[in-house]
Amino acid sequence: MLVAETGLTVGQSRGGALTMPGLLRYYASLADTTELTELRTGLSGVSARIEKRPVGVVAAIVPWNAPLALAAFKLPQALLAGCTVIMKPSEDTPLSAGYFADAALRAGLPAGVLNIVNAVPAGGDYLVRHPGVAKITFTGSTVVGRAGHPGRRGRGGDRQCPALRRLCTAANAG
Repeated sequence: MLVAETGLTVGQSRGGALTMPGLLRYYASLADTTELTELRTGLSGVSARIEKRPVGVVAAIVPWNAPLALAAFKLPQALLAGCTVIMKPSEDTPLSAGYFADAALRAGLPAGVLNIVNAVPAGGDYLVRHPGVAKITFTGSTVVGRAGHPGRRGRGGDRQCPALRRLCTAANAG
């Protein structure tokens, strides 16, 4: 499937796919060792309580050239932090994202925590500008990155996509 979607060689595709289990196991191990609340004392003796909390909806924009490996790099941190994720794969690699989401469901991730939006590039632009999206993880060219979120000014823009709007709103409410 990866070879057909990405045009990579079998060896390159296999390498990306074989990277995933180790990455996912590593991030899963952090779930047991990461403290969500921590007390820190500075040099002056003043103490501060640090609380790590979910930020809300995370938009993960994944490129075509390593869809599974990059999804494995992006998604676990957001999910372990308690965030809902909307992943927008490249329009050239929708099957990889579907398989990733299916595996996540079979592993016990609740429905609606990881959402896949297969869309043309304007769908990614909409996610980046949507006020319900708290964080963005993006892998791609500098040109596309600058065009997609120039300081996230003009969020909400004039491009409207009803299906994405409903998904962002539902994910933010959950």
